Amino acid sequence: MTSYSWNLNGRGDNYAPDHPIRECEMQATKQSGNLSGDSGKRRRGPQNLVKFRPECDPLISRTAIDVKALFLNLLIAACTALSGLQAEQEPLPQEGALEFQPMKADELLEKLNTLKKTDLYQLLAYVGIGPPLPKYSMEDLDKLHLQASIIQYRDTYFTVKKDGEYEDKLYPNRYAAWPLVLRLRIQRLVVPLLELPMEERVEKLIQFIEEPPYFLFETTRQFTQELVFAGADAVPHIIKHVPKDSYLRGRIAEALGRIGDPRGMDYIIEILHSKEKELQREKRFAALALSNFKNDKAIRALIEALKDDAFTTPEKDLPREPGPNPRPFMGRFYFVRHAAGYALGKISEMDWGPLYDEEYRTWDTWMKNGKSEDFEPSTLKRTEEEWRELFAKLFDRFTSPSVYETPPGRALFNSKEGYMQMARELHAVGVKSVDYMMDEFKKKLEDNPNWDQAMGLWVRSILRLLPWPEAKKQAETIKLFSD
Repeated sequence: MTSYSWNLNGRGDNYAPDHPIRECEMQATKQSGNLSGDSGKRRRGPQNLVKFRPECDPLISRTAIDVKALFLNLLIAACTALSGLQAEQEPLPQEGALEFQPMKADELLEKLNTLKKTDLYQLLAYVGIGPPLPKYSMEDLDKLHLQASIIQYRDTYFTVKKDGEYEDKLYPNRYAAWPLVLRLRIQRLVVPLLELPMEERVEKLIQFIEEPPYFLFETTRQFTQELVFAGADAVPHIIKHVPKDSYLRGRIAEALGRIGDPRGMDYIIEILHSKEKELQREKRFAALALSNFKNDKAIRALIEALKDDAFTTPEKDLPREPGPNPRPFMGRFYFVRHAAGYALGKISEMDWGPLYDEEYRTWDTWMKNGKSEDFEPSTLKRTEEEWRELFAKLFDRFTSPSVYETPPGRALFNSKEGYMQMARELHAVGVKSVDYMMDEFKKKLEDNPNWDQAMGLWVRSILRLLPWPEAKKQAETIKLFSD
């Protein structure tokens, strides 16, 4: 049995370990349709619109997100100890269940001074990783920073005992305090800039982005967020700055997208269509930034980006093929095309389905036809080669780790709704789609036999939903371990 107890002497060692930093991926869900082919308009429904989770926003601090994820269990443990329970542990309310209201400086300072244990942890978690803090005065910032630093290095710990074998010390409040400390340190740098003319303010923020202060953690995104706070008036001054570092240019493009002023579009499009090798990775973020501009210029730029065939082939951390030379799960991740297709869907609210939503010809024809809601991609005349290329790219999306492991990968490829949507698309193509699916399936297995189970389940599930005898027959040729 594991037991927990707080150390109430307020002392202990003054060391608070660092946290790892990780990226969050954009998440989206696509709506499935019926198999009859009479799916109506291709417009996305309200439940189908792309929604951004705050912790996945590329301009929200990545360092703050890990604190919440890592210490949920610690807070549960602390709550259990305080309530005297040793058995069932209740999880924290889900994100959004607790309302965060920005506090005045004196109110926040009082709570930091008076709250203890889990109450203090909950406060620290939400002021450290919640919505941006109000801009406090320098005097208030000094007081808040001092108290948050005291908590970071001097707050109590609680011990964990398991079966009487060992005892360990945990410091949930110390961990939870450092994102707040980081926020307050950044505020102490940016608050004085509010008094400067906009051009000087932007120039100072760009300096912080290019030559960040030494805070132990990457602060580019925090200072980029300050550009967003500066608003549309800052755009003419932001676009004058073109950092040599491609990563920084990408973050500035993200900020321009968040601001949403059309004057920033050319800056973003230049990155999206750039031929520079150093900017390849940033094209993805430029495409996502353009999704905030609902105009023809943004749509055309994104459609042209669908021609970009840049891809990576990252390894997939899954069981590998047995033998002396195992081959990992691999997939072509077309990072520009995936992002451009996603952005086009968000702007237009059109959902072509997994077979067509990243195809250049589909979007180009739709736009040339006046962006009609009645347009149907399956009605376009395609050569045999064009059809096979379309299916090849579909399988590339399936084997792409970044798409396969996170939405829309799960929705498109690993759910009943995804199977139904794909079956509907194949039904519209006709019986020839069965051969296209099976031929591409066999090609992928030749390249990497490790895909036989995951991909086999996907292909077989789709073929079984089709009404043709040929599809049923081919589906039965795919054998799985679960049979």
